Amino acid sequence: ARMDNLASKKESLEEGLQNSGGKPIEEKMPVSAIKAGISDLEAKILELGPINHRAIEEYNLVKDEYNKIKDEITKLRTEKSELEDLTDKLNEQKKNVFLRLYHGINRDMNEIYYTLSGGGEAQLVLSDENDPMNAEVSIRARPKGSNFSKLDSLSGGEKSLTALSFIMAVQRTNPSPVYYLDEVDMFLD
Repeated sequence: ARMDNLASKKESLEEGLQNSGGKPIEEKMPVSAIKAGISDLEAKILELGPINHRAIEEYNLVKDEYNKIKDEITKLRTEKSELEDLTDKLNEQKKNVFLRLYHGINRDMNEIYYTLSGGGEAQLVLSDENDPMNAEVSIRARPKGSNFSKLDSLSGGEKSLTALSFIMAVQRTNPSPVYYLDEVDMFLD
């Protein structure tokens, strides 16, 4: 039984040697060859330099730190993605609210201008309907019997009617408890 145990141990050691790149000692190998092999291996060990006995511990510390940073990066990427999704969602909501208010004010302004001017039209115009949040909003009006014009091209009275229509349309959408309009009729004939 002891011989079987020793034989099993020998096979295990030889297998370990082969897996690690070593060569098993042959049974009939001279002692001088074995000593020469040992000397070669000792020389190779000396070439490696001093052994850092804390290397495994230091490796584990660095590995732990690396894993923490890696996990933090994964977490930050996930949070970034969630924030980008939230930003997109909020921008879409902002755009929808803006367009709802824009269309409501535009409709109300046209109705009010029609009433004040006795039959004209007024409109809010977006410079880029595909990107309303970065578009310019301008006002144009068509007094009864004339063509559409930008606000700059209108007479003082027409500008006043258009501005009043716009202010009243905004107030209809989002009423204020107090209105103070000083010299509104200044340009009205």
